[in-house]
Amino acid sequence: MSGDGDRHRGAVPPTESALSVGDHTIDTTGWPAWQRAYRFGTLVIRPPARVRAVVDRWRARYDPVSQGYVDTHITLTQPFRQEPTPQALQQITELLRSQRQFDIRYGPLRHFLPDPVLWLEVQPARRVIALRKALHETGLFDLSQPHTEGFVPHMSITEGLSSPQADEALFRQLREQAPAGSFSCRSVTYLRPDARFQFRKVRMFRLPGA
Repeated sequence: MSGDGDRHRGAVPPTESALSVGDHTIDTTGWPAWQRAYRFGTLVIRPPARVRAVVDRWRARYDPVSQGYVDTHITLTQPFRQEPTPQALQQITELLRSQRQFDIRYGPLRHFLPDPVLWLEVQPARRVIALRKALHETGLFDLSQPHTEGFVPHMSITEGLSSPQADEALFRQLREQAPAGSFSCRSVTYLRPDARFQFRKVRMFRLPGA
Protein backbone atom coordinates (compact mmCIF):
# COMPACT_ATOMS: atom_id res chain seq x y z
CA MET A 1 0.00 0.00 0.00
CA SER A 2 1.27 3.43 -0.48
CA GLY A 3 0.46 3.99 2.93
CA ASP A 4 2.36 6.81 4.12
CA GLY A 5 4.00 7.14 7.43
CA ASP A 6 3.76 3.77 9.10
CA ARG A 7 6.47 2.81 11.54
CA HIS A 8 5.83 -0.86 12.33
CA ARG A 9 8.41 -3.48 11.36
CA GLY A 10 6.88 -6.79 10.34
CA ALA A 11 8.65 -10.01 11.16
CA VAL A 12 7.28 -12.57 8.71
CA PRO A 13 6.47 -12.62 4.99
CA PRO A 14 3.15 -10.80 5.03
CA THR A 15 1.04 -12.87 2.64
CA GLU A 16 2.12 -16.40 3.47
CA SER A 17 -1.11 -17.19 5.33
CA ALA A 18 -4.69 -16.25 4.56
CA LEU A 19 -7.45 -14.48 6.46
CA SER A 20 -11.03 -15.58 6.20
CA VAL A 21 -13.63 -13.31 4.64
CA GLY A 22 -15.47 -11.62 7.49
CA ASP A 23 -12.56 -12.00 9.93
CA HIS A 24 -12.87 -8.47 11.34
CA THR A 25 -12.37 -8.98 15.08
CA ILE A 26 -9.09 -7.02 15.07
CA ASP A 27 -8.81 -4.12 17.53
CA THR A 28 -7.61 -1.15 15.49
CA THR A 29 -7.99 1.55 18.15
CA GLY A 30 -4.24 1.99 18.47
CA TRP A 31 -3.64 2.22 14.73
CA PRO A 32 -2.86 5.56 13.03
CA ALA A 33 -5.75 6.93 11.01
CA TRP A 34 -4.25 5.93 7.65
CA GLN A 35 -3.89 2.33 8.82
CA ARG A 36 -7.48 2.21 10.06
CA ALA A 37 -8.56 3.28 6.58
CA TYR A 38 -7.18 -0.06 5.33
CA ARG A 39 -8.79 -2.24 8.02
CA PHE A 40 -11.22 -3.80 5.50
CA GLY A 41 -8.47 -4.41 2.96
CA THR A 42 -7.91 -3.52 -0.68
CA LEU A 43 -7.47 -5.08 -4.12
CA VAL A 44 -4.05 -5.46 -5.74
CA ILE A 45 -2.33 -7.13 -8.65
CA ARG A 46 0.07 -9.62 -7.12
CA PRO A 47 2.91 -10.71 -9.43
CA PRO A 48 3.84 -14.41 -9.61
CA ALA A 49 6.24 -15.83 -7.03
CA ARG A 50 9.28 -15.62 -9.32
CA VAL A 51 8.81 -11.85 -9.67
CA ARG A 52 7.96 -11.28 -6.01
CA ALA A 53 11.09 -13.15 -4.93
CA VAL A 54 13.32 -10.73 -6.85
CA VAL A 55 11.55 -7.49 -5.99
CA ASP A 56 10.96 -8.54 -2.37
CA ARG A 57 14.73 -8.75 -1.87
CA TRP A 58 15.10 -5.17 -3.02
CA ARG A 59 12.25 -4.01 -0.79
CA ALA A 60 13.63 -5.89 2.21
CA ARG A 61 17.04 -4.31 1.71
CA TYR A 62 16.02 -0.71 1.04
CA ASP A 63 12.75 -0.40 2.99
CA PRO A 64 12.31 -3.36 5.37
CA VAL A 65 9.46 -1.64 7.22
CA SER A 66 7.38 -1.39 4.06
CA GLN A 67 8.24 -4.97 3.12
CA GLY A 68 7.20 -6.07 6.59
CA TYR A 69 3.68 -4.85 5.92
CA VAL A 70 3.12 -6.31 2.47
CA ASP A 71 5.15 -8.02 -0.20
CA THR A 72 5.53 -6.93 -3.82
CA HIS A 73 2.29 -5.82 -5.43
CA ILE A 74 0.69 -3.27 -7.72
CA THR A 75 -1.93 -1.26 -5.86
CA LEU A 76 -5.19 -1.47 -7.79
CA THR A 77 -7.94 0.13 -5.67
CA GLN A 78 -8.38 2.35 -2.70
CA PRO A 79 -9.38 0.48 0.49
CA PHE A 80 -12.89 -0.89 0.93
CA ARG A 81 -15.28 1.64 2.47
CA GLN A 82 -16.77 -0.97 4.79
CA GLU A 83 -16.78 -4.67 5.48
CA PRO A 84 -17.35 -6.26 2.05
CA THR A 85 -20.44 -8.45 2.08
CA PRO A 86 -20.73 -11.68 0.08
CA GLN A 87 -22.89 -9.68 -2.33
CA ALA A 88 -20.13 -7.08 -2.73
CA LEU A 89 -17.53 -9.75 -3.43
CA GLN A 90 -19.88 -11.33 -5.96
CA GLN A 91 -20.26 -7.93 -7.61
CA ILE A 92 -16.47 -7.77 -7.99
CA THR A 93 -16.40 -11.32 -9.35
CA GLU A 94 -18.97 -10.48 -12.00
CA LEU A 95 -17.24 -7.25 -12.97
CA LEU A 96 -13.90 -9.00 -13.42
CA ARG A 97 -15.53 -11.62 -15.65
CA SER A 98 -15.83 -8.84 -18.23
CA GLN A 99 -12.06 -8.22 -18.12
CA ARG A 100 -9.27 -10.23 -19.71
CA GLN A 101 -5.82 -11.36 -18.71
CA PHE A 102 -3.05 -9.08 -19.94
CA ASP A 103 0.73 -8.85 -19.88
CA ILE A 104 2.47 -6.42 -17.52
CA ARG A 105 5.96 -5.03 -17.98
CA TYR A 106 7.85 -3.67 -14.97
CA GLY A 107 10.93 -1.44 -14.85
CA PRO A 108 12.84 0.78 -15.19
CA LEU A 109 13.32 2.38 -11.79
CA ARG A 110 11.56 5.73 -11.27
CA HIS A 111 11.15 8.06 -8.30
CA PHE A 112 8.79 10.56 -6.66
CA LEU A 113 11.64 12.58 -5.13
CA PRO A 114 11.77 14.67 -2.98
CA ASP A 115 9.29 12.18 -1.50
CA PRO A 116 11.56 9.21 -0.62
CA VAL A 117 9.76 6.81 -2.94
CA LEU A 118 11.57 4.68 -5.52
CA TRP A 119 9.41 2.48 -7.73
CA LEU A 120 9.36 0.29 -10.78
CA GLU A 121 7.37 1.59 -13.73
CA VAL A 122 4.39 -0.57 -14.71
CA GLN A 123 3.05 -0.78 -18.26
CA PRO A 124 0.54 -0.73 -19.82
CA ALA A 125 -0.47 1.91 -17.27
CA ARG A 126 -3.70 2.67 -19.15
CA ARG A 127 -4.86 -0.92 -18.77
CA VAL A 128 -4.25 -0.91 -15.00
CA ILE A 129 -5.93 2.48 -14.60
CA ALA A 130 -8.96 1.32 -16.62
CA LEU A 131 -9.33 -1.71 -14.36
CA ARG A 132 -8.98 0.50 -11.27
CA LYS A 133 -11.62 2.91 -12.60
CA ALA A 134 -14.10 0.09 -13.28
CA LEU A 135 -13.66 -1.24 -9.75
CA HIS A 136 -13.95 2.21 -8.17
CA GLU A 137 -17.22 2.77 -10.02
CA THR A 138 -18.81 -0.02 -7.97
CA GLY A 139 -19.00 2.36 -4.98
CA LEU A 140 -17.31 -0.21 -2.73
CA PHE A 141 -14.08 1.74 -2.20
CA ASP A 142 -13.13 4.82 -0.19
CA LEU A 143 -12.37 7.42 -2.84
CA SER A 144 -11.73 10.12 -0.21
CA GLN A 145 -8.26 8.67 0.35
CA PRO A 146 -5.16 10.41 -1.06
CA HIS A 147 -3.98 9.63 -4.60
CA THR A 148 -7.39 8.63 -5.93
CA GLU A 149 -6.78 11.05 -8.80
CA GLY A 150 -3.48 11.15 -10.66
CA PHE A 151 -2.64 7.58 -9.67
CA VAL A 152 0.50 6.14 -11.27
CA PRO A 153 0.62 2.31 -11.47
CA HIS A 154 3.88 1.10 -9.96
CA MET A 155 5.67 -1.44 -7.79
CA SER A 156 7.25 0.31 -4.81
CA ILE A 157 10.83 -0.35 -3.80
CA THR A 158 10.97 2.27 -1.04
CA GLU A 159 8.22 4.29 0.65
CA GLY A 160 10.36 6.26 3.09
CA LEU A 161 9.51 4.07 6.08
CA SER A 162 13.06 2.90 6.87
CA SER A 163 16.42 4.58 7.42
CA PRO A 164 18.33 5.78 5.57
CA GLN A 165 15.62 7.19 3.36
CA ALA A 166 15.85 7.17 -0.41
CA ASP A 167 17.40 10.18 -2.10
CA GLU A 168 18.86 11.17 -5.46
CA ALA A 169 22.17 9.46 -4.68
CA LEU A 170 20.47 6.14 -3.97
CA PHE A 171 18.35 6.44 -7.11
CA ARG A 172 21.45 7.00 -9.25
CA GLN A 173 23.15 4.05 -7.56
CA LEU A 174 20.27 1.65 -8.18
CA ARG A 175 18.69 2.68 -11.46
CA GLU A 176 20.94 0.56 -13.70
CA GLN A 177 20.63 -2.50 -11.45
CA ALA A 178 16.90 -2.45 -10.74
CA PRO A 179 14.78 -5.48 -11.68
CA ALA A 180 12.87 -5.41 -14.96
CA GLY A 181 10.78 -7.98 -16.77
CA SER A 182 7.22 -9.03 -17.49
CA PHE A 183 4.47 -11.34 -16.32
CA SER A 184 0.90 -12.22 -17.20
CA CYS A 185 -1.75 -10.64 -14.98
CA ARG A 186 -4.21 -13.48 -14.50
CA SER A 187 -5.96 -12.45 -11.30
CA VAL A 188 -6.76 -9.70 -8.81
CA THR A 189 -6.07 -10.35 -5.13
CA TYR A 190 -7.99 -9.16 -2.06
CA LEU A 191 -5.47 -8.36 0.71
CA ARG A 192 -6.37 -7.43 4.27
CA PRO A 193 -4.22 -6.55 7.30
CA ASP A 194 -4.03 -8.69 10.40
CA ALA A 195 -3.58 -7.38 13.96
CA ARG A 196 0.06 -6.50 13.22
CA PHE A 197 -0.89 -4.67 10.03
CA GLN A 198 0.64 -7.36 7.88
CA PHE A 199 -1.43 -7.86 4.75
CA ARG A 200 -2.75 -11.37 4.09
CA LYS A 201 -4.48 -12.86 1.08
CA VAL A 202 -8.21 -13.21 1.60
CA ARG A 203 -9.38 -14.10 -1.88
CA MET A 204 -8.23 -14.27 -5.48
CA PHE A 205 -10.43 -13.22 -8.39
CA ARG A 206 -9.43 -14.94 -11.63
CA LEU A 207 -9.46 -13.01 -14.90
CA PRO A 208 -10.74 -14.79 -18.00
CA GLY A 209 -8.14 -15.87 -20.54
CA ALA A 210 -7.19 -13.55 -23.36
